[in-house]
Amino acid sequence: MTERFAYLNVDRERPYYSLLNKVVLAENLRDAWARVKANRGAPGVDGVTVERFEEHLEENLTELSRALRQGTYRPSPVRRVWIPKADGKQRPLGIPTVRDRVAQQAALNVLEECFERTFLPCSYGYRRGVSAIDALDRISALYGQGYRHVVDADIRGCFDHIEHEKLVEVVHQKVVDGSVLNLVRWWLKSGVLEGGVLHDTEEGTPQGGVISPLLCNIYLSVFDEGMRCRGYEVVRYADDFVVLTRTGEEAEGAREAAEEELEELGLEVNRDKTKVTTFGKGFDFLGYRFYKHHRSPSPRSRERFKEKVRSLTVRHWTHQPERIMIRGLNRLVIGWCNYFKHGKVTKLFAALDGWTATRVRAYLEGRKSRLAILRIPKAELTRLGLVRLEECAWWGAHRSGVFS
Repeated sequence: MTERFAYLNVDRERPYYSLLNKVVLAENLRDAWARVKANRGAPGVDGVTVERFEEHLEENLTELSRALRQGTYRPSPVRRVWIPKADGKQRPLGIPTVRDRVAQQAALNVLEECFERTFLPCSYGYRRGVSAIDALDRISALYGQGYRHVVDADIRGCFDHIEHEKLVEVVHQKVVDGSVLNLVRWWLKSGVLEGGVLHDTEEGTPQGGVISPLLCNIYLSVFDEGMRCRGYEVVRYADDFVVLTRTGEEAEGAREAAEEELEELGLEVNRDKTKVTTFGKGFDFLGYRFYKHHRSPSPRSRERFKEKVRSLTVRHWTHQPERIMIRGLNRLVIGWCNYFKHGKVTKLFAALDGWTATRVRAYLEGRKSRLAILRIPKAELTRLGLVRLEECAWWGAHRSGVFS
């Protein structure tokens, strides 16, 4: 058990008959609130913001604890908004109320402790102690062990098509407490409010729900176990996964096996986006492009970086203070570097730094007379505080004692 949640006193070795009393612990609810507050987020259907919830925090937490204990708690419908995707399409995002986010986080704290032991090492998404970088490193390690063929898979609308009763059955294998199972059911069945119209939810778990990633991991753990029993090496991050094999024939078999295992869960692969390939041909996973002996940011990731730089350096926004533009760019550069520095990036980072500097110069020159300044020197960009990908990677490498 993690030290952070030692107060929960969860025994991981047996089924759980009494968990609600751990969910409603005052310490657990306060921890849940702290996490919800840190994550900020928009209000749900009741319009209550995080700040407004905090104005009467003790009353709200006490009332929530009472409702959970007495079985009178019922979640509100989630508010649906649509988020643009890189391919021009949109994905639905469900926003629970702040009250429901606190309740979900309190249950999440407990259920994570229950299920963490049951997850196989091939699962890397939304778990404490592992990350996307660990998943990428595992793929590289398997390549070093002779796995050259890859099933590059995509699950069609995983979060939207999870079957409720099958999910509850999987949770029930570990959690016997009927009150907690009912909480899971209510969150799944809470409905969606969009445009003033309430829609029932017969399947799926809303992306945006605090507990949704854990429920997805619990559901897909059945898939992980099925593929392991068939002898396949899977690397999964939430609903994204690849299967690695030593031969092309094994890869074709792995694709069929993955389709069969997902079908048992009421899910299916997106056949248009799922393919059998090799490291030699290259494939994309979690924003990286894998090749034979290295990985680097995928072309799509590079273009998305440029799109964000463009959005922050629109030339006709000359009314925006320079420091605001630089601050936004630095947040982007540091975040992008911290994720993508774990690959072959030296030349790429230098090229992107040069391209970004050109965008910044054009932005700054737009604020001044073009006759007065035709070129802004690099020293001026440094004086303004612009962070470069190269130096950000250098800092991180030296702080960790590794530089390559």
